[in-house]
Amino acid sequence: MAATTTKPAYTVRWTEEENERNLRKLFFAAAVDIPDHMLSSLAQPLVRIALKLLELLRAHRAAHGAGGGYVPPDAAAQDQWMQTDSDLVEAVEELDAEFNTQYVKDKIDSTTGAGAVDRAAKRARKKHMLLMKINTLMRDGLLEAVKNKTLLSHIKNKEHVQTEIEALNQFPASYATRIIPLTCIQLIIDIFTVMAKRGGSGKASFQALCTPPDPSSVSFAAFEKQLMDAKAHLMALRPALIRWLKS
Repeated sequence: MAATTTKPAYTVRWTEEENERNLRKLFFAAAVDIPDHMLSSLAQPLVRIALKLLELLRAHRAAHGAGGGYVPPDAAAQDQWMQTDSDLVEAVEELDAEFNTQYVKDKIDSTTGAGAVDRAAKRARKKHMLLMKINTLMRDGLLEAVKNKTLLSHIKNKEHVQTEIEALNQFPASYATRIIPLTCIQLIIDIFTVMAKRGGSGKASFQALCTPPDPSSVSFAAFEKQLMDAKAHLMALRPALIRWLKS
């Protein structure tokens, strides 16, 4: 009988506890559990990069978002984070270590001597190919994870996701050197951002529904949107609430 093989996959196993702390563990565990060692070794630092960028983006908004008119950090500012934040630097070093392992296997690791230019080009192509492979694996896993989540199902329609799928999973070679735009990284940031904005718990949403507007600090349109988001979240929680009441 022929041996069966498990197709590598990035599988997020949701639990009843969908608080952020637990979700961070689940998203990283999905990377650890990829059965292909090389792909798992690439996925783990990519998850850490995404979650660290999420923290830095939140901190930036907290520091610069008062008074409205918030301007997110541009590409240069985010690139600076990649070079100076110790957690990001460490994650990139882990990525590079796995790339180097693959270069050695392909005998294209030498940077000097005859053929050095050709080997450098081959390393660039290899890195691009590996990133496309792990990005596609993680992107598909993330989209599968959110497809039945009322609050998150719209994420699959984001332009950058559809553009990549229509391009048959390919992305610009520049992503191999500037990995922040990778769809798998952006999707993780999107998912956690949506969960935070729309309420991490039914209690928070209920409080939002019951809090009267403050005309001095928020427009009616903004408050109305807040109420609609809270209502949407409570409706999504309704099946779980019913099960809890019957238990």
